[in-house]
Amino acid sequence: MDQYIIGINTGGTYTDGVLLDYTTRRLISSAKSLTTRHDLKIGVNKVLNKLDIQPDYRIKLVGISSTLATNTVAEEKGRKVGLLLIGYDQELIEKYGLGENLPTDIIGYFKGGHNAQGVEMSPMDKEGLAEWVKNHQHEVDAVAVSSYFSPMNTDHEDAAFDIIQKHSDLPVVLAHQLSTKLDSIKRAATATINASLVAVMHDFINSVHQSLKDLEIKAPLMIVR
Repeated sequence: MDQYIIGINTGGTYTDGVLLDYTTRRLISSAKSLTTRHDLKIGVNKVLNKLDIQPDYRIKLVGISSTLATNTVAEEKGRKVGLLLIGYDQELIEKYGLGENLPTDIIGYFKGGHNAQGVEMSPMDKEGLAEWVKNHQHEVDAVAVSSYFSPMNTDHEDAAFDIIQKHSDLPVVLAHQLSTKLDSIKRAATATINASLVAVMHDFINSVHQSLKDLEIKAPLMIVR
């Protein structure tokens, strides 16, 4: 049985799709539709329905790529992110205006964090963090977590991740996974920006999954970085 590959690219203006022969890489068909930013699934569905996918075709792989993240940064249209700072000195940040470097105003401060040797400064406020998530989860599209000196000890960020996952289905980004640099403000800002983009791509991937399901296409989904 012949095998095929579907490729989908969602850009700021158009969504493009191609159907390729897996063995020969020969182009079977291609399609284009306007990107529907308000509901990405609509544009993806239109492209998939335009492709000449026969009922007996075995789809081996679906590859997707997108400029949505780049466009989001360029257009300053990122999703709302809640930033959880563990072990950060709120008074110090406010006194020196460091909060201006954080790309969100939805911020929660909690006890915890570590010192430069990775030793816990104080127990993490797990109850307070859980309560914050319960109260704010409907105000944001994603959550970023940065614990003081987390590159030296990731325990509090890891614990925060488990709490957030328990009380919500929001995408979560942990600062130590993105940077090992010890600049606490830059690390928190980086995590916040990434969380905003993760929320955008999360919607895109879910839209593709739903479109494939509607067409009864069962194949692995590969994201082109």
